[in-house]
This record gives sequence, C-alpha cells and structure tokens, in this order.
Amino acid sequence: MTKKTTGTKSKRYSDEFIRDALATWDRGRKEGKTAKVIAAEIGCHPSMLSYWRARNGGKPAGALAKTRLEVKAQRAKQKLNGHATKATAASTWQAESAAEVVALRRELASLREENELLTKMVRLVAKRDG
Repeated sequence: MTKKTTGTKSKRYSDEFIRDALATWDRGRKEGKTAKVIAAEIGCHPSMLSYWRARNGGKPAGALAKTRLEVKAQRAKQKLNGHATKATAASTWQAESAAEVVALRRELASLREENELLTKMVRLVAKRDG
C-alpha cells in the first residue's frame, strides 16, 4: 500500500491506496479498532476514511465504485440537476404567473364592461330626470 503525493500541501492518494485503506478499515472495525487508530496505522487522517467510504457509496472495500473522474462527473451532473431544478421551478413560477395574468386580464375586461354599462345607465337616468 503506497500513497502517491504531489509537491502541494494536500496529499493525493492512489486508488490502490484508498482500496487498501478501506479494506484495512473494514478489518480493523471487525477487531474493534477506531478510525483514528486505523488511520494512524496507514498514515492518513481519520476523516479521509469516512470520505473515501462515502465516495465509494458506503460499500465495503473492494474495487472503488468511483474513480476521481467519475466523482467529478457526478458532481458536475448534480450541479446541472440543481440548476435544472431551479430552472424548472422558475419555469413553473413563470407559467403560474402567466396564468394569473390571463385571469386578471379577463377580470379587468369584465369589470370594464360592467363599468361601461353602469356609466350608460347613469347617463340614461340623468337624461330622464334632467
């Protein structure tokens, strides 16, 4: 189990290292070891074990479910879905607003007709009485 690191501050671990780390974590948990103890044994931070497990879909070790590229693609897809959800919500709001505008215009037209009829009636009564 070898870790692959770059010259930057953050460490990069190879998929092989991650698979081995998860397998070691699985074995260690069966033996009653904590993530902190296991992480110290393999040379990573305990939170990385949880992160890798989550990235692996919560599945036990074995072949990693997702490579880094697959994770990036999934995140991009989630972002697009988030935007699609916002767009859908916006288009739903626009459709509801348009329907409300149509209903209000009909009501306005009806009230204008009623106003026009009442105005004519007042004129007729005024002429008759006047």
